[in-house]
Amino acid sequence: MSLELAILSGSFGGAFSTGGSPVAAYLTSRFKDKLNLKASISLFLVALSLYKIPILAANGLITIQVLCTFLILSPSMAVSAILGAPPQGGLSCSIDCRMHRGCHPRSPRR
Repeated sequence: MSLELAILSGSFGGAFSTGGSPVAAYLTSRFKDKLNLKASISLFLVALSLYKIPILAANGLITIQVLCTFLILSPSMAVSAILGAPPQGGLSCSIDCRMHRGCHPRSPRR
């Protein structure tokens, strides 16, 4: 099954730039732990993005304007990554609790 999903992912990635969906489906069937699943999908997407950088640069698609935009937006990306980290009792926990269980006083808290 993994070979078929790899072929499907490569085909979707080449045709529509959406190769992550079949991989996410495959990883969902492999990992029962939500944290490991999220980490694996994130690692896959980072690797998928990083291999494209030299190709884009070789074709002249990474310009000074693109680099400046990246530098301007990087701090907001870092803040988002920190706020979206797995709940460990901090801000993310309270946000997660409100989003998934509501703010009802009887809602179980972590």
